[in-house]
Amino acid sequence: MRREAYKQFHDKFAFLTDTVSISSSSFADSKKSAEELIASYPEDIEADFIQEFIHFREHVEVNEEKDLTTPIQLLKWLRQEGMQSVYPNVDIALRICVCTPATNCTGERSFSCLRRVENFYRSKMTQDKLNDVAILNIESDITIPLTYEDVIDEFDMKVRRVPIKY
Repeated sequence: MRREAYKQFHDKFAFLTDTVSISSSSFADSKKSAEELIASYPEDIEADFIQEFIHFREHVEVNEEKDLTTPIQLLKWLRQEGMQSVYPNVDIALRICVCTPATNCTGERSFSCLRRVENFYRSKMTQDKLNDVAILNIESDITIPLTYEDVIDEFDMKVRRVPIKY
C-alpha cells in the first residue's frame, strides 16, 4: 500500500524531470500529465500551467549543458536564473514536488512517541495534557536545550495582573 502511494506520487511528478528532450516524452503525454497535476492541485496550479511547462521545457533544452535531471536541480536553476516570475506555475509544481516528504517516518515517530508518553502512570491523563506532552516529546530537539530559567523568564516577560514574587 505504501509502495503504491509512493509510485503514484512519482508518476504524478515524473514528467517534470523529463525535460531533457521533447522526443523522450510525447507532447500528448506531457499535456495529460500536466492536466492530472492541475486536477490534483487546483488551488495551487493554474490552467495555463500546460503552456507554461511546454515553454519551460524548451527553455531547459537550450541549457542542456547543465545537469537538470532532478526536481531540486530544476528548482534551483529556475530560482538562480530568476525565472520564477516567468514560470510561476512551474515553480509552484516543483516546490510541491520538492517539499513533499519522501517518507512518512515523521508521522510514524509521532505515533510511537505516544506509546512512550502514555504509559501506565499517565493513563489517567486528560486528552489535552496528553497532546501537549506528546508535542513536547516530538519536538524534543527544541525542548531539550531549554532550561527552567528560560521558561520562567519567558513567563515573567508577559504582562500580568499579579507580579511574580521570588
